[in-house]
Amino acid sequence: MPRKLTRIPYRQLTRWADWYHGWRDGRQRVPERPRTPGPVSTPRREALIRLAQEVFEHEHLAYIAMVADAHQRIMAERSRLDAAQSAVASAEAEFRTVPAELTEAEAKARRIGEGHQPESVVMRRRRKEHREMRAQSRSMLIRARAEAAAVDADLASVLQEAKQHHDAAVARVVRMHEHVHRRLAVYRRSLIRFHPEGAWVNSAMSALAPEIPGWAQPDAYPPEGAPKPTPPVPDEPVVVPDETLPPAELLELRFDETRFGSSPPKPGSGVGFVKLDAPFAAVWHFTIVKQGEELKLSTRGFGHGPFIGGEPVSAAVLRSGDQFDFGGFRYIMLDQNELLKEPLGQSSLVAYDLHAASGDKPRLSGMSFIQRKGKLLAVLGPSGAGKSSLCFALLGELPLQSGSLFFGPLSMASHSQQIRDNLGFVPQDTKLHESLTVEATLRYGYSLRNSSLGGRDQRINKVLGDTKLAGQRSQRLCTLSGGQLRRVSIALELLTDPELLMLDEPTSGLDASMDRQIMDILRNYAGLGNTVIVVTHATEHLWKADQLLVVVDGGTPVYAGPPRRIRKHFGFTVYADLMSLLLDEQRRETFVERYHASEQVREAQREVAQLGQADMHALRSSAHLVHTSRSFRDPLRQFRVIASRQVALLATRALRDNDRSAWRSVKNGVIVSLPLLIAIGSAALAALVAGPPGLGAEPSQVGPTALALLTTLCVLSGQALTYSDVVNEIEVIRREYRAGVGVIPVLTAKWLVYAVLAVAQSALITVVFCVIPQRAPQRSVVFGAEADLFIGLAALSVAAMTLGLLISTLASKLEHAVVMVTATSIAQIALNGVTSNLSKPSVTSALAALLPDRWGLAAAASSVDLRGIDEASRALLSSDALWTHSVGQWLQDLGAMGLLAAIFFALAAWRLNRKLHPS
Repeated sequence: MPRKLTRIPYRQLTRWADWYHGWRDGRQRVPERPRTPGPVSTPRREALIRLAQEVFEHEHLAYIAMVADAHQRIMAERSRLDAAQSAVASAEAEFRTVPAELTEAEAKARRIGEGHQPESVVMRRRRKEHREMRAQSRSMLIRARAEAAAVDADLASVLQEAKQHHDAAVARVVRMHEHVHRRLAVYRRSLIRFHPEGAWVNSAMSALAPEIPGWAQPDAYPPEGAPKPTPPVPDEPVVVPDETLPPAELLELRFDETRFGSSPPKPGSGVGFVKLDAPFAAVWHFTIVKQGEELKLSTRGFGHGPFIGGEPVSAAVLRSGDQFDFGGFRYIMLDQNELLKEPLGQSSLVAYDLHAASGDKPRLSGMSFIQRKGKLLAVLGPSGAGKSSLCFALLGELPLQSGSLFFGPLSMASHSQQIRDNLGFVPQDTKLHESLTVEATLRYGYSLRNSSLGGRDQRINKVLGDTKLAGQRSQRLCTLSGGQLRRVSIALELLTDPELLMLDEPTSGLDASMDRQIMDILRNYAGLGNTVIVVTHATEHLWKADQLLVVVDGGTPVYAGPPRRIRKHFGFTVYADLMSLLLDEQRRETFVERYHASEQVREAQREVAQLGQADMHALRSSAHLVHTSRSFRDPLRQFRVIASRQVALLATRALRDNDRSAWRSVKNGVIVSLPLLIAIGSAALAALVAGPPGLGAEPSQVGPTALALLTTLCVLSGQALTYSDVVNEIEVIRREYRAGVGVIPVLTAKWLVYAVLAVAQSALITVVFCVIPQRAPQRSVVFGAEADLFIGLAALSVAAMTLGLLISTLASKLEHAVVMVTATSIAQIALNGVTSNLSKPSVTSALAALLPDRWGLAAAASSVDLRGIDEASRALLSSDALWTHSVGQWLQDLGAMGLLAAIFFALAAWRLNRKLHPS
């Protein structure tokens, strides 16, 4: 029997030792960056890998010794089974020679000595003899079959015993494999943390090693020399029904107006209703109205279609034979009263001879393959070979130079937006809002991706169950492990139940156990009839995929087929040897030529030709349709969701754990309100520094100083609100942009929330400054001294906040944003009109006019009549026309700040749009 499985302990002392080795190597800059890019390693990592390999070899030797006797018995039982099956065949042949019934002539046949016997007696004798002969042959056949069944049972028992030995050995290998990877993970985390080039080390050491040896793969049994059990041959052939599409459906338009959506209108409304079978359909998504012999289609601005010719429309006129798509169905107008609803077809992915490049670097070269619906495709290849390029081509972020790419019947060339509406993409970066809980993250994600909130809770519960995160639904993301964060990232895309799910390195940096969990999730999702593509470098669980696509440098395919055939195809034992083969230029060219001449490429060419003809017919039938302007309903919904989430993020940004103690609550409250507390303290400090009479009506010399301090404080606090926002969230924004979230809703929601904060800060600054005795202004232009001062400071804060938002979109890193906001702050302080004379036209004054602080200080100076209260500087100040104490000048200063804010916002939207989709 198999040896007993024992637990492999990972004691604290060993864990500390692994951490120490990572700390030591990181401090000593081990490994050093090589001159040529490629994978690197360290002595400690290699020692752990060799430890695992030695254990694997020991287990292999023990397994061979343990299973040797079983293999000998298997061969003996197989010989017995061959003899028993031969006996059964002979008995069956003999049994077939005895007819089931005697003919009349055979029943009346007489033997020697029976001439005088009556015919009835002869017939009884012949039938008795026939029965005895048939019973004897049947008995021989039954005994032969029983003997064969007994031998077959003995063989199955021995095979099961050998299989148990193999399973036990595999389990021990997998257990040791996971244990070593846990140790490597502890060592690697410590190494990355203390190494000066931690990001590079993390990328260069991304290859998961050691690999499980080929003999210990779950699909490797039986080993060489052991007979494979033959499947039983059924008495009758088993007919497996082909997977069929839903049947076409005839929709009758009985009313002049028909609504399409997820829920019917109220009874008695006098309109027809057609239910849309799509998770993102709104309650009332679009309408069809009869107009003479035509139909007018008009949407309600929810997004996600309908699509005509691959383009989303808001209104169109349909004539007989015209068609539009929504979800997985195509609707064809037969006449004014009937629509034919038919499925678009199987969601297979067909690529033929794809070529794409980024500058001079090829990204796809001769990419051809077919992936059927309900299959999991794993894309494998060396680092930098272009494994992710296919995903970016489907996302529309990598334009194709040539070739044909179809998803189902839809061509990427003409239906790119429609295809993007049916796919989900999980990027390698798991950047998410860490202060939110798992459930809150999924709630906001669902609301952004779906037009209706109906069924949101049920869908969230389902994806939590599918990704095994139900127990973590109330945890904040910052408290989750790396594998749990990966599953949250996958769950976000599963919310819309995409027909095509793509994942870029979903198991990068995870141990073998987490790798297996994620591959199981993807395997189950593909089993529901979806198409899944996973780009990976992890090889331990590739056998769970239905198909492997191996690519080499330049995104060139060299293999497309099931995982079980890849070792025989390339002639290797472990996947590390495969990577070496693919890096050999001569061997690589041979593989490329062999693949281009394969049947897979010819089959892709044939299917592309058929799909191309159908696509051209669909485009011709929609050529005359009229498109009109689009509604703002979907952007408004996205704006509300993002604004709500932004408020939640501000309220929870200090939370980094699930501690609910009173002290923790007070501490978090202080951290959350820290910007307002800083504004209060800074305003009080400005009042004390300025001294009396401050901005009062009495002549003094402290007025310019007081205003300069107040406006500088508003500029700094306004820019501080937003300069780090977009640059820190750019990966989250990019991911939501791919899911259909627009740039304008994102920036508008952020601007509104931060504008409220900026106004609140300005209010506190004004109140604190004015409540200190002998500091408040005494003169005004419109609403009163304090109110006019507050309005000017609030406008300045909002303009400075908008400038900070622009800086955040311009910067590629947070460090760049810090440099830019520092430079603009210094420029505004130096060119505010108090520290330098800007009354005369010059380059300096023109530059100052582009900065909010110049106009903010002018508005405040105009409202408090700075010229009238500052006698010492009156001669200097009287020439600055922007400080004139009048309603018109005050409104002009405020208008200039509003114009600057609008310009900053427009530039931020333009820059963010370019950053998200450069092509």
